[in-house]
Amino acid sequence: MNILETMSDSGESIYLGFKTKLAAWQVGKETIEMEYMQVDFNTIATGWGRWVDGAGYEYYWDEQPGVVGQRPVNDSPEQPYKRAVSCWVQVHGIEKPLLWRTIGAGEREGFQSVLDLFWNDIGSNPDMLPTFKYTGVKVLNKTNAKATRTWQISVTQWDLVKWVARWEGFNLPAIDKNGTPVYDDQEPLIANGNVSFPPSEDLTEENIPF
Repeated sequence: MNILETMSDSGESIYLGFKTKLAAWQVGKETIEMEYMQVDFNTIATGWGRWVDGAGYEYYWDEQPGVVGQRPVNDSPEQPYKRAVSCWVQVHGIEKPLLWRTIGAGEREGFQSVLDLFWNDIGSNPDMLPTFKYTGVKVLNKTNAKATRTWQISVTQWDLVKWVARWEGFNLPAIDKNGTPVYDDQEPLIANGNVSFPPSEDLTEENIPF
């Protein structure tokens, strides 16, 4: 329901997101290098979310990930709800888990592309987690149903590298069934995107650092 994610006893953010205007991934307000990322698919949640000025994020989570729940009754044109996704990940080089949680259209589509890359192979990789290489963003033009408005979104792009054991340091805090920490004292993170990056070099076993 109404969740203002924060984290107690720490000034370090746990929230990962892509900032379009800065052309960068950030944890809280700190810019990071994004190259490889491991995903804990057991923590995936989907639902409705919005940003409320002066309060932070509000979320209503689906009972089952991917099964769209009813739009919240307190939706409004001034502060509309958007589809939200959430998952715990670890970024290579950062020795702690991060919560990738967003209502940004480009990140949502990028998240879906991540799912498409690994979901059907879960049963073939017991006790393993999928790892990905970030390759930039793809700018897409969007048009509404009546073709009266157009806009652009930037979809984060990923390659599936391989399935490996959970990385050292990828130890989750206490969370509820939707992946939300059960403690709070942390500023929420706004994440949105609209920028493009050059493609990365081809992947080989020699240049994968894990």
